[in-house]
Amino acid sequence: MTQPILPPQPEETPQEKKGFFQRNAFAIKLALIGTLVLLLLIPLAMVDSLVYQRESLAQQTRQEITSRWSGAQTLTGPVLTLSYREKEDKTSPDKASRVEIRQIDLLPDELSVQGEVRTQTLRRSIYEAIVYRSLITLEGTFRLNEDEAAFVRSLSPETADARVSVGITDLRGLEKPLELSWNGDSLTFASGEGRGSGLLSGVAAAVDATPLLQADTTVRFRIEMELKGSDALYFAPIGRTTNIRIESDCPTPSFTGNFLPSHREVRSDGFSAQWDVIGMNRNYPQVFDFTAAEARVQDSVFGVELLVPVAQYQMTERAVKYAILILLLTFVVVLFAETLLRRPLGIFHYLLVGLALILFYSLLIALSEHLRFGRSYAIASVMIVGMLFLYTYALLREKKAALGVGGMLAGLYLYIYILLQMETYALLAGSLGLFVILAGVMFVSKKLNRPKGPSGGTR
Repeated sequence: MTQPILPPQPEETPQEKKGFFQRNAFAIKLALIGTLVLLLLIPLAMVDSLVYQRESLAQQTRQEITSRWSGAQTLTGPVLTLSYREKEDKTSPDKASRVEIRQIDLLPDELSVQGEVRTQTLRRSIYEAIVYRSLITLEGTFRLNEDEAAFVRSLSPETADARVSVGITDLRGLEKPLELSWNGDSLTFASGEGRGSGLLSGVAAAVDATPLLQADTTVRFRIEMELKGSDALYFAPIGRTTNIRIESDCPTPSFTGNFLPSHREVRSDGFSAQWDVIGMNRNYPQVFDFTAAEARVQDSVFGVELLVPVAQYQMTERAVKYAILILLLTFVVVLFAETLLRRPLGIFHYLLVGLALILFYSLLIALSEHLRFGRSYAIASVMIVGMLFLYTYALLREKKAALGVGGMLAGLYLYIYILLQMETYALLAGSLGLFVILAGVMFVSKKLNRPKGPSGGTR
């Protein structure tokens, strides 16, 4: 019995002899690497949380240090307070009239403040806080114009019971008793008798305000104080004209509040600043109930913050934002190297490379708490670049490939450090850098061998 003659079958090409995984090995590896990058975002988020925790701990420690010294100080005053009796139209159940004691506040016509602030650093463990001692002089005049004087006289105030109040946020900062020079008379302040419970809750002294009831009568005052504080020093511009000048040895001031200095000079050994504010710049008059309008006074406060240079946490947090870029580029370079050299690496090797790259940020934050940020960044970069150079050389057995990975990573760390130092042009420099990096990856990728079709050409 003869066997049927079958038609000749086409010969299988080498590509068709390969299984699915062999034919799509490169794509599968890309997918695995992409999945690995997503998984590495978990430890990266943990590092980001670590940076936040260390920053919070540093801030908490500084607050504990300053709370035992004296807090940020806000100076308000001097303010002259007069009491008067007001008969209300309302009646009690027995139809008897009620008379209430009310208060009216007069603000200085001229207020000049001269301050000399000397800082010192207090430390606890690796953390530090800036505190200061200051010598502050307040001087100026009280004077009412005709309309203001007529209004005050109409209230029939008890001028013999007048008080001058100076608001001091933290009375623990006073290092010696305060004295008031009032029209040539020397008076002593008493604590706990300030006006209200807010900005003027400080010290007060009894004065005779009778001369002020006459229009255009000037009463001069002068107050000297030695005041401790921390973090910041603020002022309220309560004068019809307010001039404040501060000298300090702090090289890192931050001017804040509702007014910025009209003149400033920041040097490596300190700063000087001057504020000039007129009554038209604020939203409250010269004669009013201070307590009722205290919120408006609070809105006009300004001053200077004495900053501790703790930029390492902010810089590290910004560096972490570029971590995904470093991961992707490093994986791409390693993938290109293993493909061109035909020495395939396992996904476990990529995992170790990714963990090393994330370890960089942990090293950075740990070192920056003891060294300057720039030096810490350099040390952490050298450690990680050196380790990955040796690791890729051990895997690929090719010095040029290892040098390529190490050189790329070193250049990338340098590029990111430059970006961290830039503010105005960071976005522009970052966009141009990404363009160059992508162009380089595209250029190198053309050297990768593509699978050939049955005719021998590329598919």
